[in-house]
Amino acid sequence: MGSGGASAATTSGASSSVSTATTGSTSGSATTTSTSTPTTGASTATTTSTTGSGTTGTGGAGGATGVPIEAGTVEASTGPANCGRPVHPHLPSCPAGQRTVVLGLLSRSLASPNLRGFELVWINPDSGTYAAYPGPSSPNILMGIDAVSLGLFGIDQIAHRLYLTGMTGVAPDFRLFTIDTVAGAVVAGPLLSSTPGPAVFAVNRKGVLLGAQWIDSNEELRAYDPASGSSVPFTDPSTPQVLAGIKSLSLGGSAYDAVMDRLYIMGGDEGGLGRLFTVDTAKGFVMSNRMVSPPANFTTVVDGYGRLLGIFWNGVAEELRAIDPDTGGHCPFPDPSVPHFVTGLRWLFNGAVAIDNDAGRMYVVGGETSDAARLYVVDTVGNAPTKSNPIASLTAITVACH
Repeated sequence: MGSGGASAATTSGASSSVSTATTGSTSGSATTTSTSTPTTGASTATTTSTTGSGTTGTGGAGGATGVPIEAGTVEASTGPANCGRPVHPHLPSCPAGQRTVVLGLLSRSLASPNLRGFELVWINPDSGTYAAYPGPSSPNILMGIDAVSLGLFGIDQIAHRLYLTGMTGVAPDFRLFTIDTVAGAVVAGPLLSSTPGPAVFAVNRKGVLLGAQWIDSNEELRAYDPASGSSVPFTDPSTPQVLAGIKSLSLGGSAYDAVMDRLYIMGGDEGGLGRLFTVDTAKGFVMSNRMVSPPANFTTVVDGYGRLLGIFWNGVAEELRAIDPDTGGHCPFPDPSVPHFVTGLRWLFNGAVAIDNDAGRMYVVGGETSDAARLYVVDTVGNAPTKSNPIASLTAITVACH
């Protein structure tokens, strides 16, 4: 992103980056440290990131229905020779009989600087156009959501729920919002029971909403209750589950593999960024902590085969690469011998990335400059070049099932 260096904004310690009046963008050369100003709607891209490992929120054990799969038995690949190899059989994005839909949060201030809040929109990735969701006839204003935390979204494609943290009005208190991705409505928004709240969200294969929460100078793995906004340590509610070594996080740098029950987090220890942490979310501990080599911070997703993919700034251009969690090494993807350049992409906005495992596509909101957003459609199979179309600078995108 941008002109040279780390490709992700960071969050560390106790502050949170929320999206109200600006949307964050990160450029390739510098990993920026950020302020914690909320983003309410306007989408002028500015380089912001969050300091601190908390982006906002807390909650309690719970979750909706679980993903109907069992734990995989194939371990992650090891060694450079296995970079980009499948980890497990293909896991589709959606249950049988359902289809994927690309959704986004659109700031209302794009229409008028005086408007607050966000709309839920459906995005046509082939054209960059969007329309109100679920019905195109009138805007779908997400009631009560006036500011959201950047890069902090959890999607449950089985229960049709999108989780995010943010604020109502100008009050400084953060809430845990739940959006029904079929009805397109906010169905819950309790106050979070503690601050600064989670810096990472992931819905595990049992439907539990998990997050990394900054408590007493450590990140802890906690389970959040979308109905009450409370949280407890996970997996044992009576015992804090410290995520050893994690002191800072990269915006957009976390991804979850439901088959392996692993959460991957790009971040840093006391020495800064550029490390990849693998969290066993079945047992609640950091199972590996690897220096990324060559040094980099990634905006990441996990594809249907369990491969950890990321957008990597190579000093000249953004590339799609596969990252080996066991070694920290990374290589071009899908062909490890041929760089996969994401043509025209030099800035990433808000950590806004998503993957459609059914279509074999990764979606990235970014731009060639920091003030002209485009939706980049990256073919993760390698059969087609990157496509991009102008689009509003969305605060978030996700792939839901319908």
